[in-house]
Amino acid sequence: MRIGDKILHYEVLSQIGEGGTGKVFKVKNLNNYSEAAIKAILPHLAHNELAINRFKQETEIEDTPLWDI
Repeated sequence: MRIGDKILHYEVLSQIGEGGTGKVFKVKNLNNYSEAAIKAILPHLAHNELAINRFKQETEIEDTPLWDI
């Protein structure tokens, strides 16, 4: 994921964090111009079952992979 990329109706504005299995990006909702954050798994871990399970656990701890900021 890169600055300026569009995912569904979101545009990536900046990277705001990084952890062991993923990066967090600030995004803009192109429908209503609100800002939110999206967490994405690191590309090199996308096919690693253990990393995917850890990523899922992290998003459950955070309550949701998408939240208003």
